[in-house]
Amino acid sequence: MKLKLLFYTLVLSLLVFITSCGEDDPIPQHITHKSLNLVIDGEEATVVGYTGNEVSVTIPSSVEINVNNKSYIYKITEIGKGAFSNIRQLREVNIDEGLECIQDEAFKGCLNLRTIELPTTLKYIGNFAFSETAIKDITIPSGNIGSLILYGAPLSSLHLGSGVKKIPNNFFYENIGGSGSTSLAEVTFSEGLDEIGYSAFKGCSHITEVIIPSSTTKINDAAFQNNVSLTKVVFGSGLKSIGDDAFNNCNIKNYYFKGQEPPTIQGYLDAFFCDIYVPLGSKSLYEQALQGHLSSSYYTIHGY
Repeated sequence: MKLKLLFYTLVLSLLVFITSCGEDDPIPQHITHKSLNLVIDGEEATVVGYTGNEVSVTIPSSVEINVNNKSYIYKITEIGKGAFSNIRQLREVNIDEGLECIQDEAFKGCLNLRTIELPTTLKYIGNFAFSETAIKDITIPSGNIGSLILYGAPLSSLHLGSGVKKIPNNFFYENIGGSGSTSLAEVTFSEGLDEIGYSAFKGCSHITEVIIPSSTTKINDAAFQNNVSLTKVVFGSGLKSIGDDAFNNCNIKNYYFKGQEPPTIQGYLDAFFCDIYVPLGSKSLYEQALQGHLSSSYYTIHGY
């Protein structure tokens, strides 16, 4: 009996020893790496703050952490809410490929931030992410975009890459103040864009030309309303629907429709002393579709 008890005791001790030898060293959940405050979750890391005083910051694709002579690599996939907010000395941010998410207000109030390079791996940009910064030009290559991400920034040029599928409602328009961007003058859309949200560019008074890609199927209500400098609009061949007042109170002199079939039009298109160009073989279809949907009778439809 004593021999059996001794045997079982030895076996149990051996199992405990083997199990303990297989355990990883504990990794801190909160760490600081080159002035970046990080939260570790599994094999990924989120940037939640910055303690440095550099004017230029690079957010790497991954960080390597050493604990008890062991090396661990974590992918940086997210910038947390307000992580860099109100850091006044920051002028430039470069984000390496791999980052997927920028949360709400991540860079809000960085009053001297002029340049930010975004990766093509981006999947989401939260509300007010770059608001109240000094950014004048930006390229957003991809991702779902929140509202008013550049609110209060003196943006003059915006390029949206092929990975942007939808422009959100109230992208630049602030319902509370009732105003859009007074500095934005150039917007470039890429093939891949499917939909433009309601009031997305409402009140952007310096945009002069809009070219809608062939992949875009829907332009929602008031999308470009009150763009008083807008004189030329080109609609891609895939457009199916134009919402109510989408181009109301503009100064459009030339519309170009590329689709063989006209889109459905709600409300009225701004058309005072306006030339409308449509595919030659579809002129009669457009004449019927546009009837009752133009803001005046002073227009001419041309086949080309």
